[in-house]
Amino acid sequence: MIGLFKKRVPAITPVIDLADLTCDDLRIGQPVPADSSYLPFFIDDGGGSRIYKNSACGIEIGTRKGLVDSFFISLDSFTGSFTLDGQPVRLTSNSTETEVAKILGEPWWKEVDEAAEVVDFYEFADGHHELQFEYPPKSALAFITILREGTLSDPEQREAYGVTKPWPPVSEDDGPVFPNIK
Repeated sequence: MIGLFKKRVPAITPVIDLADLTCDDLRIGQPVPADSSYLPFFIDDGGGSRIYKNSACGIEIGTRKGLVDSFFISLDSFTGSFTLDGQPVRLTSNSTETEVAKILGEPWWKEVDEAAEVVDFYEFADGHHELQFEYPPKSALAFITILREGTLSDPEQREAYGVTKPWPPVSEDDGPVFPNIK
């Protein structure tokens, strides 16, 4: 009967800013604010981290060591919207890789596996933050992942992905490098 006492996660319409790395009042690399409406719905994952999962709204938020560590967005069920530096951008489960590149510019690294799944990596903050855009084989955009200390920050992962560019990527202002932001 424990399930009767769980708090029901409410339906939400989150706003994800891809330049500021925020989901409403949550920011990658920062603590969850004490007054955040998300806070009561985080649960321990058993490994010292906490997770907010709202499958009906297409979002999962992870924390590690008390800081917001990740946003995982499933586009087929995502009920929110996206902005880029506060300006609305249209990203949906029908968005193509070309359309995303028109919004953000070319990715820092592109991975295509033997099944033809594509993952575009956007690296910034000297490699400490990462955006991933995942396109299943013969499909449009399916998932967006925003990470603190992303996949490619790990030298073994860079080697596994065959990354040939120097690490870390460097940006002038230590923020995201989106050439299409004016």
